[in-house]
Amino acid sequence: MRRYRGYSSCPVGQTCPDINSVISLLSKAADRLESDLEEFDVMDPVDVRAILADVVGDIRTVCDGKNCYMNMLRDSNSKLREWGERMEEERNEMEKELST
Repeated sequence: MRRYRGYSSCPVGQTCPDINSVISLLSKAADRLESDLEEFDVMDPVDVRAILADVVGDIRTVCDGKNCYMNMLRDSNSKLREWGERMEEERNEMEKELST
């Protein structure tokens, strides 16, 4: 996306890499479960637990706790929304000034 004169007052950088991280992490967790699912019946229970613990850890990284990916995205979204609302207010004020 091009920005006027290379400057933006937007308080948030690109969130697409964060979204891609969430998608990638969940996709890898699903792939791991899917690839090992057929083997679970013949695997040592300790190995099954280790795989499941890894997947649970990946899921928690995405959605559990204050510093998880989803909360970081929520914070970015909130900042972006507030910034957009301020920009809209400023535009409305400028339009009023120009019309008088």
